[in-house]
Amino acid sequence: MLQKGLLVARQITKIQALFDYDPDMMFVEDLEIEPDILVKMNRKEEAIDYLEGLIEVNPHEESKEVLRTKLKEIRESGSD
Repeated sequence: MLQKGLLVARQITKIQALFDYDPDMMFVEDLEIEPDILVKMNRKEEAIDYLEGLIEVNPHEESKEVLRTKLKEIRESGSD
């Protein structure tokens, strides 16, 4: 089930990219779904890599701040 959720989350990210991650068109919280699923799948490093890459390409500072907070939460979590 998590694998299917991961596929859906990746499609959401692709759609967001089409709109240049515009916070007026999409919810930044949707971009947090993929790393949440990856962490549940014990793929914490992949979740971190995903967020770091997304922060780099997202041109909206408000969205970046939300993603930075998520990244910090994952880095500080005890599960690997």
